[in-house]
Amino acid sequence: MRNRSGSGHLESIAMNYRLSDMFAVNFRAWRSYLRALVIVELIFVAVILVPLLLDGRSFRDVVRFADWWFPLLMSLVMLVLWFGLCPFISYWRTKRLGALGPNRFWFEEKGIKVQTPRIDSLVYWSALKRISVSKERLFLFVTPGAALIIPRRAVPSDHEFEAWAKRAKSMWSAAKAANNSQVE
Repeated sequence: MRNRSGSGHLESIAMNYRLSDMFAVNFRAWRSYLRALVIVELIFVAVILVPLLLDGRSFRDVVRFADWWFPLLMSLVMLVLWFGLCPFISYWRTKRLGALGPNRFWFEEKGIKVQTPRIDSLVYWSALKRISVSKERLFLFVTPGAALIIPRRAVPSDHEFEAWAKRAKSMWSAAKAANNSQVE
């Protein structure tokens, strides 16, 4: 990746996804999983409480004598699935689709150009839900739980990785501002 003189344009980078990238996305998206977990747990609690309350039992008795092991066990199962099994499934699915790499990324005015062995696509900046940067990866979230990942290992230096992260944030912010001004 090289910065063209004066243009602020970053050349493309190529990389292959690893299993650790899949785990990193899931751990970075923990908020969306937490929201889903809370909703599912509230449903489980309602399924436990409502029939007992409809039978005329007091709320205090229902809370005291209800079987709380089921929602707790389901929470544990969901967490193991989301943070343990799902990254493996995502990795093997991506591998089967032939999309582990080499993957190439470019930042363009309209969005992120993505080229994989099977597809070419453009993800508009305005389509991104959020951008998150860790020490090892740049995450461009297209949904609350799925992201394009640009690992630090794909660029030759920390400085260039920071340039990618800074450029992504500025392009995304500009797209959001443009969308907000069009709505008003």
